[in-house]
Amino acid sequence: MKQPTFKNLRFYFKEYCRHTSIHGFFYLGETRSYGERIWWLIIFLTTICICGFFIRADYVKWDSSPVIVSFATKETPIYEIPFPAITICPETKADRRLHNFTELFIKIRNKTITKEELQQFALMNMVCTLNVSSQLKDLTNILYENQTDVDDEDYEYYDYSTEIEEELFSFLDMVTPRYFFLFCTWMNDVKLCNNFFRPIITDAGVCYTFNMLDKTEIYEDAVAQYNFSFSRFPPGEKTKWKIENGYPPDDDIITYPRRALFSGAKNSFDIILADDMDNVDHICNPFDHGFKITLHIPIRTPRPKQEFIRVPLNAEVIAAIKPSMITTTKTVENFKPEKRECYFDKDRKLKYFKIYTHRNCLLECLTEFTYWYCDCVDFFMPRYKDTPICGYLNKNCIAEAAELFEMRHLRGQFEKRTIVKFLPRRKSSRKAERQKNITENPLDNAVRCDCLPLCTDLSYDVETTATPWDWRNTMSILSHNSFMQPFFENPNISLSRLTLYFKNSQFITSKRHELYGPTDFLGNFGGLLGLFTGFSVLSLMEIIYFLTLRIYYNIKLYKVWSGRKEEKLNSCRVWWFIVFSFVLAICIFQIKEVYHKWERTPVIVSFATSETPIYSIPFPAVTICPESKSRLSVYNHTDIAIKLQNQIDLNATEQRNALYMSLLCDVDRSTLYKLNKIGQNVYTDDFLTFMNKTRNSHFFKTCKWMNEEVKCEELFTPTITDEGICYSFNMLDREDIFNDEVLFFDNFMKNPERRNLTWNLDKGYSKDDLLETYPRRASFAGVQNSLEVTMVTPKNDIDHICKDSVQGYKVALHTPMRIPRPSQQYFRVPLDEVVLGTIQPVMITTSDTVKVYNPKRRECYFPPERQLKYFKIYTQLNCNLECLTNFTLQLCRCVNFFMPRLKGYPICGAGKKRCMLYAEKYLQTKGLINKLKPMNDSSQNKTEDNDDIQVPSCDCMPICTDLSYDVETSQANWQWQEKQTVLYPNKKNFIKNFHQSRLNLYFKNSQFVTSKRHELYGPTDFLANFGGLLGLFTGFSILSLMEVIYFLTVRICCNLNLYGIWYGPDA
Repeated sequence: MKQPTFKNLRFYFKEYCRHTSIHGFFYLGETRSYGERIWWLIIFLTTICICGFFIRADYVKWDSSPVIVSFATKETPIYEIPFPAITICPETKADRRLHNFTELFIKIRNKTITKEELQQFALMNMVCTLNVSSQLKDLTNILYENQTDVDDEDYEYYDYSTEIEEELFSFLDMVTPRYFFLFCTWMNDVKLCNNFFRPIITDAGVCYTFNMLDKTEIYEDAVAQYNFSFSRFPPGEKTKWKIENGYPPDDDIITYPRRALFSGAKNSFDIILADDMDNVDHICNPFDHGFKITLHIPIRTPRPKQEFIRVPLNAEVIAAIKPSMITTTKTVENFKPEKRECYFDKDRKLKYFKIYTHRNCLLECLTEFTYWYCDCVDFFMPRYKDTPICGYLNKNCIAEAAELFEMRHLRGQFEKRTIVKFLPRRKSSRKAERQKNITENPLDNAVRCDCLPLCTDLSYDVETTATPWDWRNTMSILSHNSFMQPFFENPNISLSRLTLYFKNSQFITSKRHELYGPTDFLGNFGGLLGLFTGFSVLSLMEIIYFLTLRIYYNIKLYKVWSGRKEEKLNSCRVWWFIVFSFVLAICIFQIKEVYHKWERTPVIVSFATSETPIYSIPFPAVTICPESKSRLSVYNHTDIAIKLQNQIDLNATEQRNALYMSLLCDVDRSTLYKLNKIGQNVYTDDFLTFMNKTRNSHFFKTCKWMNEEVKCEELFTPTITDEGICYSFNMLDREDIFNDEVLFFDNFMKNPERRNLTWNLDKGYSKDDLLETYPRRASFAGVQNSLEVTMVTPKNDIDHICKDSVQGYKVALHTPMRIPRPSQQYFRVPLDEVVLGTIQPVMITTSDTVKVYNPKRRECYFPPERQLKYFKIYTQLNCNLECLTNFTLQLCRCVNFFMPRLKGYPICGAGKKRCMLYAEKYLQTKGLINKLKPMNDSSQNKTEDNDDIQVPSCDCMPICTDLSYDVETSQANWQWQEKQTVLYPNKKNFIKNFHQSRLNLYFKNSQFVTSKRHELYGPTDFLANFGGLLGLFTGFSILSLMEVIYFLTVRICCNLNLYGIWYGPDA
């Protein structure tokens, strides 16, 4: 029986080898020598081993790094994210008429404090920087040492005050000042601050928050909350915004949390804050005066003691906001959180919070640890109603718990993931023993809070500049403002101003997406198997077929499982047809997924593989705009304002000049109406002549470039901007920026260093260029290789009425070929201060392989692809300015003075100021509506607006290779007058008549890392995966296609030629 069985096996194996599609098996079944067959067996096994090695490496890659974080391929507009929640914490914690912390502190020192005063002092000590818990305990013991009328409960409270209840919040509610907010302006709309801010409890005490979600949407219902009696914040609707999905498509433009529709200082949130110096307590907060500001996402609980910017008293702080966002694709959701290293909101539920965020999770973990360690929680921590709040004697315990928590949590980051489970609250008798053991072994029992970041997260970076604000000078002139008069008359009142706005209209997000998914793994798997063995899913089906169905029909037909000869078995053919169709369907589905991936994400933005030296890019163009818009000896706007206030008639010259300056100065509507009685709607070039005549052209004192003194007039050229006449350094000549038909005034924007332009943004400088180039570039980084400008402002040229009370200079950094708009993006150089600006370039380049894609797919333009009417060089900002110019001309029949003009374009006068403002707002708003609701056609929009205004499609996508400059500023008071007085004692009185400022700008580093937009998934990758999937599932290849073509063409012809029939001879 053994011999026939072996023969049958041998026969059956040879039959399989003749029919299988696996390469090499045919030779194993041939009736040839054993040497040949052994050779083929060795080759086959070797190939299988190599293939298995590569497939294993492919699997490890898929398993270990399935997710990648890269830049998104398109920029995100700011209206798709909320304006940051702003939490403002005054350093003044109490109205001193109601609670004088310093006075009580002196009484403590003198041991003359009463029980009630001690209780109030202990409560306020919870929110003050000063920690006197140990002195309080000693004093309490002394205070009650000889008391016999104190019951046990009262004595225990004061002697061992480790827990407090609602009395802390009631006390803060009673003593907190009520006057901090004066004015709030949201997107040029002045409203009561009570409509914006609500009081909340933070680690800095009572603070006020704007744009944060309601506490009922952040905290679980069982969490204890305190409602302040002075809160006037109106109840709002439930938010429709989610951090993962953003705003819903059907949401209104005006929504909650609020969002900014546009960028720039004109679209800001402006807050004027007040503080009474009589309430400043130097013991409660010895070093801090003013306000702490925290910017955070609306769903997060702020920690102002941990992260903040400061707004000093009598100062203006300008904060330019830069969002930082990371998103995650839905395909990543299939991976475990440990692999993607982030949580979706539904993945992780918190005890106290309805919404998961990394910071909320850490705060909850700290709360649990504090409760376990101290038997109570800090006053700002989330808690249930039966959870005690730590009293003043536990203040040190809270600090120890926070320190231990940080150490143990850090250790937990390096150890195996274990979710910390805190023990239940223990009795006070065991608390000291527990704390002793923990303190002696601080790193035992590492804490792992399991607080991964959110998969879709948002934060806000901010660039700030602070300037002294001489608001009293303005108020002394505008005495008719009855609302502000009480603040002006009170010498102890200090005002501060905070202006927050988005720096840019779009920003690049990071994106966490699938680097190597199942489809890619199958494609590579099939490609490797096809490359090494020719194996496919149909090959696997052949094995299954020969081990099952073929044996069954052999036994049924021949009574022998090995079969005898070839027969046409219809059942087998049906089986093969079903198998082939099923495999082909799966293959088509996978190929469809590959195609969608190629269609959706052909381009990726990632960091370049090498750093870029700073000498390969130009030094930024620097545009400086004085806040003083005219020499007062030529035109005094303050005198005009006083005359109008006192209803004194102006002569014709004064009225004409005032109308001219109304385009540069901040003039209210009623004043403008008084001035514009003659209805001057358009101006001629006389307006520009007047501006040129009144400008202060001699405020530059000294200039240095790369540590060498240079005449300022050789570096700076006058430029007309939306801030009036400014002065630009390193900007391209007007003939290199504008088309020949554009009109210019005098020698403005004429670069004295102009030569043959060999630099462009795509290719950089020519290899033949030396260090002295046009535009200029810096060879090295550091303050020794800076642009240094010293500016002088005569005191008798300062006008407190034309612009706001902040004096000095606005500075804008931009690329040399872009027209600046300093009113939108700037930082300040105050008077009598030195400002250091460290420049960090931000550049994105695009590889040549991306050029083949349509601009709509890559979502950027190369310069030759988009021609402009007024500009020779395309940039997104130049395009936006051109679109605004065209629309203003269409709507107002004139253009603003800073816009590019052709012959015959009039300059809009004071009578058209409202029209120009309306045109800009309407263009932005309409364009935004069209983007948010693309389904609405133009006729529908026209009907809703009830007008015939046609808004042009600006089509201003970013440029594919772009460059911008971030700047970090630091400033200090400059005691220059003291030095000059010592050097020139005879000119002491003359020196007092001037202010001086200095600006230093330099690159922070000698190299920087650029971003690069390149092909992620091109035609080659698509073909490779296409072929891999086809090979894996069907064994199909290009040669297979050639076989089909051969049998449909050449073979038929040959059959007809040889045999006279197209299908050939019957075998």
